[in-house]
Amino acid sequence: MKGNMKAYKPASEDREIKEIQDVFRKDDAPTDDENPLVMTSIRLHAKTRAAAKVYAIEHGMKMQEVIENALSKYIGER
Repeated sequence: MKGNMKAYKPASEDREIKEIQDVFRKDDAPTDDENPLVMTSIRLHAKTRAAAKVYAIEHGMKMQEVIENALSKYIGER
């Protein structure tokens, strides 16, 4: 499913699943073709990474969201 991951994502955990169509749904969120996601590689101190993971879990976020939001705020974007 490598090429289809953009088109489908798992259904929310709080939804009742009765059939296979309930597991996958089309992504209704608009895609931002002018600002696509790109892969990067960074190194973080272990304590910083652990704190970011805890924050993400406590706020129902992904690590990617935490880092993107923090970095955008730090550099003054958005």
